[in-house]
Amino acid sequence: MHRRTQTRINRDKLHSVSGTVISFCVNMSHVLGYVKEIDRSLLGNMVDFEQYDVGDLIGWQGIEKQYENQLRGTKGLAFLQVDAFGREVGTVKDINDIKPIPGKNVFTTIDLSLQKTLEKAMSSYKGIALVTDPATGQILAFVSSPDFSPGIFTGNTTLRQWREIVSDPTKPLLNRITNGLYPPGSTLKMITAIALLEGLTIEQNEEF
Repeated sequence: MHRRTQTRINRDKLHSVSGTVISFCVNMSHVLGYVKEIDRSLLGNMVDFEQYDVGDLIGWQGIEKQYENQLRGTKGLAFLQVDAFGREVGTVKDINDIKPIPGKNVFTTIDLSLQKTLEKAMSSYKGIALVTDPATGQILAFVSSPDFSPGIFTGNTTLRQWREIVSDPTKPLLNRITNGLYPPGSTLKMITAIALLEGLTIEQNEEF
């Protein structure tokens, strides 16, 4: 008897693969987001459910969610021989396994040094800090404070951990940059002043 087994790309477990250790000096939880395991209730509400199985991981916030299609890769197939009790007894010699294809790489414009500085400066405050390059529009630093440790959602998240983070009055899961609503404040004055000067409706030293 033959049995077909899917092989997966477990992107949350890549840290266990031998190789060069990269030290992360920044958190970037609201930038990177996190992945979540798909259960049956979630799978039933997904539009492209045929691409996933129960137990697969899916990007749930941040870059992980936005670029899910590029990051998830393609599953492979392993063909195994099993006995009458469903126990594996060997591989199928006349059928070649299909190797999984890793997902693509995603590159950001975040300046790690600047990101680290802003995360440290905002660590005791509740608010946002966003730095962009006005010439290109590239985002150089992106901080929503307070934030959370992405490692909480990698692997098995305990009920206690989940309750603590969702009941936190400071709302660390809230991305205040993309989901918060704030009055523009004095930053809007530059926009209105430039518009008036370009329209030649006022003089440079005129007060209004």
